[in-house]
Order: sequence, then C-alpha cells, then structure tokens
Amino acid sequence: MANQMDLLNEHGYSLKEEEYSLTEIVSVMEKYYQGMSVKSICKVFEIDEQIFRMWLKSYSYIAIELIGLKSENDKLRKLLADLMDRRQRIKGGQKCSIIAK
Repeated sequence: MANQMDLLNEHGYSLKEEEYSLTEIVSVMEKYYQGMSVKSICKVFEIDEQIFRMWLKSYSYIAIELIGLKSENDKLRKLLADLMDRRQRIKGGQKCSIIAK
C-alpha cells in the first residue's frame, strides 16, 4: 500500500486505493457503529456501497469486538488513574499526573 500521506482525500481519510488493509476497514466500520450513515461513510471514504456492505458481512465481528475492547481499555485507564490518585493522597503527595482518556 502507498504512503499514508499520498492517500488522504479532502476529508483527511486515507482510503482512496482499490485495496484496503484490515486496519483501515475496521476503522471505517467503527464510524458506522458510532452512528455514521452508510451513504456518508461511502462518500467521505470514497468507497462503493456494495464494498462497504460486503465488509459489514465479513468484518463486523472484528469491529464490534474492537469497539468493546477500546471501551474496556478506557474504563481500565480511568480506574488505574483513580487508584493512583488515591494512593498518592494516602501517602500525602500531590495528585497523580496520569491522564485518563
């Protein structure tokens, strides 16, 4: 696949070539599961609607799993930051500098 910078369309997305990596496919599918319409996705990413619908059939389980894992990761980051802050307060120190997403 060509250099990412070579593939950016006017919306800043890098999906103009005929072949797509699994990472790119799942990234586009995440937009769908976040509420973006099929027509909007196809227009913004310059993808044929039939191709996108084929991706939905073939890769939806990966996208759904990834969304769940990202959500769980965010919760764990927040929990870790909270626990580290509590630990610092118990020790009498200042607030922890870890940033939770």
